[in-house]
Amino acid sequence: MLVRIFKTQEPINLFILLILAIGIRLPYMLDQNPIPVFNYNEPFSTFIFGKYAYLWSNKVFNVLFTTLLYYAAGLWLNKIVNDFSLIFKNTHLPSLLFVIITGIFPTFFTLDAAIIIIFLQLWIFIRLFNLYKTQQATMLTFDLGIIVSVASLFYFPAIAWIVLVWLALLIFRPFVWREWAASIFGAITPYLFVAFFYFWVNRWEDFIILWQPLKNYWQINIFPRNSDYLPLLPMVLILIISFNKLRENFYKNVVQVRKSQQLLIFSIIITAASFYIKPSFSINHFILLAVPFTVFLSYYFLVAKKQWVSEGLILLMIGSVIYFQYY
Repeated sequence: MLVRIFKTQEPINLFILLILAIGIRLPYMLDQNPIPVFNYNEPFSTFIFGKYAYLWSNKVFNVLFTTLLYYAAGLWLNKIVNDFSLIFKNTHLPSLLFVIITGIFPTFFTLDAAIIIIFLQLWIFIRLFNLYKTQQATMLTFDLGIIVSVASLFYFPAIAWIVLVWLALLIFRPFVWREWAASIFGAITPYLFVAFFYFWVNRWEDFIILWQPLKNYWQINIFPRNSDYLPLLPMVLILIISFNKLRENFYKNVVQVRKSQQLLIFSIIITAASFYIKPSFSINHFILLAVPFTVFLSYYFLVAKKQWVSEGLILLMIGSVIYFQYY
C-alpha cells in the first residue's frame, strides 16, 4: 500500500511521510536511554555541539528536531531525483525510503555533525550533476571545492568528497586542467580563513588539532555486538535486488542518467572508505550513505512488477526499524 501511494505525487503523501518519520522514532523518543555524546575536533561542530550543547540536551526536542531535518532532507533529495531524472518517473518514493533508511539505527535519531552535512552533500550532488551540460565549469568546480571544505569543517571525513569531484570531472567532462586546479583552490580557501582566524586569536594549537583524525590507526569497530548487524539485513537484501535491476536496465537509460548512476556508486565507495579517517565516529558515519542508497532502492521499487513483493519488503524494513529499537 505504501509503495503504491508514494509512487504518485499527491500532497497527502507529505503528511503521511511526516507521521511515518515521527512514528518510527517514537519508541526511542520515549525510552530512558541517554543521548549519545560525540567528541569533535572540527571548529563548526565544536561550536554547535559544545558551546550550545544545552540546546540539544532535551531528548524529545533533539529527536523531533532531527526528524524534521531528515524530513526536509528527504523532500529535497526527492526533488533532486526528479529534477535530474535519476529514476524514470516523478514520484515520492525517494523521500519515503530516505526517511526509513535514516531510521535503521537508533543512534541516527539524535543530532550530530553527519546529519547536518547531509544538506551539504545534497548541494554537492546538484553541482556535480550540473557538470554534464555546463560548457565552462571552472567556477562550478571552485564552488564544489569550497562546499566540500566547509563540510569537512563540520565533519572532517567529508574531505574525501574532493575525490568524488575529481571522478565527476572524469565522468562528465573532457580534461581541462583549470577545472581540476579550481577544485583544489576551492578546497583550500576555507582552511586559509580558518587558519588565519586561529592564528589571529592565538589558538594555533587548536588548528593543528583539526588534523588529528589523520593520525588514527586503522581499525574496524563499527558495531559493538554482532546482533547490531541484523537491522541491515532487509536493506542489504533489497539493495542486491536493486543493483540487479539496475544492471538489467542500465543501457536503457540516457547517457546523463547512466553517468549519474556511476557517480552515485563511486560516492558509496568513497564515503564508506572515508570512515577510516575518523573511525571513532563509529556507525553514525554511515548515515552519509543514505542518499545514494535511497536512489538505488527507489529505482527498484518503481520498476518492481510484483506489487505484493515490493509492499512486503517496505513493510519488512519499517518493521525491522521498530523491532530492533527494543531488541
